[in-house]
Amino acid sequence: MGREVYRLFRLHDAFEEYNSPTYYGTDIYALGLWQDHCSSTQLQRMGAEMEEALWRDIAQFYHAGLKNVAGPYDRAYGMDMRGYVALLGEWIWHVTGRENAPFPDLNGRLMHAGDFCFGPLVAIRAPRVPEDVIPHFLAFQGERWVEHVLGDSPLRSATAWLSKKAMIGAEHTSLRDTSQSQFHPATIHWQAGGSPGQRASEAGLGWPQVTEGRTGWVRLMTAQPVDAVASPSRLVVDGAGQLAFLLDAPGISAATAKPDHWHLPGLEVRVEASAPGVVDDAAGEQIVVRYAAEGAAGQAVHIVLQLNVE
Repeated sequence: MGREVYRLFRLHDAFEEYNSPTYYGTDIYALGLWQDHCSSTQLQRMGAEMEEALWRDIAQFYHAGLKNVAGPYDRAYGMDMRGYVALLGEWIWHVTGRENAPFPDLNGRLMHAGDFCFGPLVAIRAPRVPEDVIPHFLAFQGERWVEHVLGDSPLRSATAWLSKKAMIGAEHTSLRDTSQSQFHPATIHWQAGGSPGQRASEAGLGWPQVTEGRTGWVRLMTAQPVDAVASPSRLVVDGAGQLAFLLDAPGISAATAKPDHWHLPGLEVRVEASAPGVVDDAAGEQIVVRYAAEGAAGQAVHIVLQLNVE
């Protein structure tokens, strides 16, 4: 079984459940068990190789300034690791120390708090992060575009663009059906500011968000198959029927955005859409922008988001 796990990983140096802030934490722990508690030297070697490859990939998608991994997320419980407990945040905490960790305020109510109980396992089995990768978790290492092919038949690939104040993540799926509410194939994070005492909530969960130096975010909300691609300052999404985006930032409301132009704190987004759009208020400091194809429900929808970071 270990050899099969290794074979599947080495096809693209990726686990099937890709870029998950929670389940990467269990992956790292399992690979640590292989190395530290298996009598098989073969399992030890395979575990070490996979852990090194995993950390190198995480580092390419990680933004130390925004304290988050860029999307896309094959499975995520939230959009900001400073707003909920993610296992990956605990591993990075071990590397960077508490001050630089992507983790919620310990003086407040911890959301997804059960995963904080994972902490002793991290303390007992320290992560083995390559020395040349550690700087990525301490400070932003410069603008970059990243692509990671995840599958060949059909083609599946993750792309991300990271700049000083913003990042975009996207997944091309060859329009395969995901049918999974925690799958986020198109995301944006940016430096949105915010003043002490401000709060927002994760969608429908009532999870407190970060206060000072807040990270704004956008995620595509859809149960329909989509193809998304990230490039410098640009996110392109293709789908069908209706595509909706959830936007979270301090002080926003339906009055601050139009379907063709999102005016957000610290970020301007120009939108070109093949379908008409409408802006609705959501919970807290959130809005939803929907683009629905007229006529047949399966009609194609093409959207281009062009970012201008202030």
